Amino acid sequence: MSVVDTQRTILITGASSGIGLAVAKKFDEENVQLILHSHSPIANEILSKFKNPVINIVFDVLDDEIIKLTFKKLQLSQTIDVLVNSAGINIDKLFVQMSNNEFDKVLSTNFMGTSKVIEAALPLFKTGSMIINIASVIGLSGNIGQTNYAASKDATLALTKYLAEQYAKKGILVNAVSPGMIKTKMTDGMTEKMRNYAESIIPLKRFGTPEEVAELVNLLSKMTYVTGQNFIIDGGLYMT
Repeated sequence: MSVVDTQRTILITGASSGIGLAVAKKFDEENVQLILHSHSPIANEILSKFKNPVINIVFDVLDDEIIKLTFKKLQLSQTIDVLVNSAGINIDKLFVQMSNNEFDKVLSTNFMGTSKVIEAALPLFKTGSMIINIASVIGLSGNIGQTNYAASKDATLALTKYLAEQYAKKGILVNAVSPGMIKTKMTDGMTEKMRNYAESIIPLKRFGTPEEVAELVNLLSKMTYVTGQNFIIDGGLYMT
């Protein structure tokens, strides 16, 4: 039986905007139960557009107690087929100008937040469940002004490989998707000069869209013999 023949439960963190929201909309094209995480409640205007049932769970990804409580409640009635960890932030500054708090906040949110959610969600997984961590090509190549962000995404890639090996015996698959320059709030703050330069060094000469990342995530979620891998979607940027 195909993984899409029966209703799947998809949990997405950081689902109120950007890549997370695009991933949610892509899965909504299928027969799914959506559990959408956000830091604050998702507007009814957004939720009303989904055709499938939606549960909106709200918590700070660094709040251990609330995360554990949330997943204990979910465990009473839910299992998870696919967990997409998309919650993340960036605070870009040159390394020597970055405060300890700015470094820690990005690393804690992007890496520790992902770790805490996975740990709390483990009891809801079953054989064939998949974890997809949204990393970044910056975690592979680094980038001036993004030391904290690069470190957090590199750590996420290491976590992906470790968990893939550890949980393979239970039939739980763990993979990562590493976007390059994508049109989201994270790139909206770029000056025209910065944007033009970025586009010039991307072989495809443009930024990607959240919808293109969502297509890859959705496709990956249906693969049953892939684990411990990182899928780059960056218009060719990393190979330059």
